[in-house]
Amino acid sequence: MAKSLLAVRLNMDHRRALPFTSPAVSLLSPPTPLRAATMNHTNPLSLADITTRLCLLLDDMIQEWDMELLDPINADTRLIEDLGFESVDLMQLIVAIEQAFGARGLPYEKALMQDGGYVTEISVGQLAQFLSDNLPKTAA
Repeated sequence: MAKSLLAVRLNMDHRRALPFTSPAVSLLSPPTPLRAATMNHTNPLSLADITTRLCLLLDDMIQEWDMELLDPINADTRLIEDLGFESVDLMQLIVAIEQAFGARGLPYEKALMQDGGYVTEISVGQLAQFLSDNLPKTAA
């Protein structure tokens, strides 16, 4: 695990005990001023906007999993190495992204597969770039 971002799972079984609990549920709660400012539903999103929204979404997921991070999530944060994501976590993230950005059916295989197999790592920035390239211009 990277020394700059140490993820400590306080209760690893907690997130597995509720597999149908969507990490995006917390997005349904009233938005904080930061969330309201970054979740504009009328304008096309810039790469920076998408990255910010992904970081907020991941932060919500991490809080639900009772994880503590020493450093904030940013574009360089790696989902697998730094956050300990597994395949089921990536699927939960995809569902949360679809809900948060209002876009279904994106070609996630472009971001998650390489040379016929799953990627061994993906960063928040890489995922944000994928979304920037593939979200409909009217999404979000």
